[in-house]
Amino acid sequence: MRTVRDVLEKGKKGAFYARVSSDRQTIDAQRHHVYEFIKNYECEIVGEYVDHGKSAFKKTLIQRPQMMALLRDVEQGKYDFVITYADDRLARSEIEHAQIRLLMKGADTDVILTSTAELYTERDIITQLIREGGTRYEVERISARTKDAYNQRTDYGEWMGGPVPFGYEQDEKTKKFSILKDEREIVLKIYQLYQSGEGFADIAKKLNEQKEKTNTMVWRKERVKQILTNPIYAGYVTSGRLKSGSGNSIEDLSKWKMAQCKEIPPIMTQEEWFATFHLFEKKRNKELPPKQFKTEYVLRDLIYCKKCDHPLLPKNQETTGGNGKKYGMKKYMCSNKTCKTWFPTEELHTLVFDSVMKEVTDKVISKSQTELMYEIEQGLEKDIKRIQKEIQRLKQQVNDSLVWIKDAEREIDELYNRKKRLVEADPEIDPLLDVMLDYRVHLLHEIKGSEELIVKKEAEVKRIEEVDSNQRILEKNVLQAFQIEFANIQTDVKKVRQFLVYLIDKIIIDQNGNTEYILKINLEQ
Repeated sequence: MRTVRDVLEKGKKGAFYARVSSDRQTIDAQRHHVYEFIKNYECEIVGEYVDHGKSAFKKTLIQRPQMMALLRDVEQGKYDFVITYADDRLARSEIEHAQIRLLMKGADTDVILTSTAELYTERDIITQLIREGGTRYEVERISARTKDAYNQRTDYGEWMGGPVPFGYEQDEKTKKFSILKDEREIVLKIYQLYQSGEGFADIAKKLNEQKEKTNTMVWRKERVKQILTNPIYAGYVTSGRLKSGSGNSIEDLSKWKMAQCKEIPPIMTQEEWFATFHLFEKKRNKELPPKQFKTEYVLRDLIYCKKCDHPLLPKNQETTGGNGKKYGMKKYMCSNKTCKTWFPTEELHTLVFDSVMKEVTDKVISKSQTELMYEIEQGLEKDIKRIQKEIQRLKQQVNDSLVWIKDAEREIDELYNRKKRLVEADPEIDPLLDVMLDYRVHLLHEIKGSEELIVKKEAEVKRIEEVDSNQRILEKNVLQAFQIEFANIQTDVKKVRQFLVYLIDKIIIDQNGNTEYILKINLEQ
């Protein structure tokens, strides 16, 4: 078995990899340890790859850009060796460790761990898989202890630490919180805008447009969501509010633990915060009309350019001068940058109302409600059958992969047993083992991808069954719109959008304003 000294021969050139789990940590300790270690050998580190704020427990290999860059460079033969502080800097997942080791071996590049002064690539893979299983267990144990600590502090109504929430400042000496007046007004404005029907992205846009009043940051919808769903503004701390491993996703309120925090003065009452959060829950659970019925650009996602079959996208080019006068206009522009097709918003709406809307409305009026309901439900049933067929195909794919994994594992066991029985090494066994282990890893990734798709497809079926095919909702959202006289429909943007979304799959327009359309349901007699 080769040693570190065998790898770090005179003149060899290598790369240093480091990873820190949060932006508050530093790579200085890792770098110092590695560079002190390399001083003992006549080698040189010629490349550095550092992933900042990347937890290996939460982020996969492909979500760590510097790790991916390192692997690409290794495959191209840029380095004789890779050096890092410890194996947990490379990965936490057993599968990812196997992937890295196989790739490094394939590129004939060794990995040195300075914390233990050993070769990562020389370890027995099966032994390592067992060892890494223990590493994962330890990480999960640390996570559990951290969670318990958070729950305990929540029970006592204590501040959890971390970044001070927007709207507050904390005295460095006394650690007391106080409300920042200007930021308090912005917080209240965010809640008021959300209560009035604005979404996260729209609120962020409005705040950015008033930058002179909110010049502390660039507002993004994720930050708006964070403020709207955090009960700290009503004086409450929580644990279990965010879904584990899902970024900014909010857990159901029933799973939260909440307690009043005396350290932080509230900006609003508990009742005001809960009213807003219940609105958020209704929107999330689709108990309120979806956003697609609200847009003033009623043709968004429906109108396409005949010349290049790209969607026409709305663009607001209106500006206001210093004298208060408005310049520019709202447009629909072809999303193909080489195409020059565009229409003023009002002109395009008029074209569609005078052609497509009138013709489709005439067809709708000539059909009975029973016929319409039948056509809509038939369309939904077809969608459900199509998705369920795809789910069955994916499930069969998972079952097949599980069978192939068992076959691969039997082959791996047989190869290891052969290796143990041999007095002299067989040069053919290790390459075969690498191939079979790589194949097993590939199958595991295939299963994971298929299972994720199954979850998405099942959620899509559930949405259709629970929302779209619900007779009450259909009557409320669609049939009422159909009963409106054509002369009045143009005055209600929301109902126009409902009408179009439920009935029309696609509207096609040429540069001269001539329109065609494809219906979602059959309106012919």
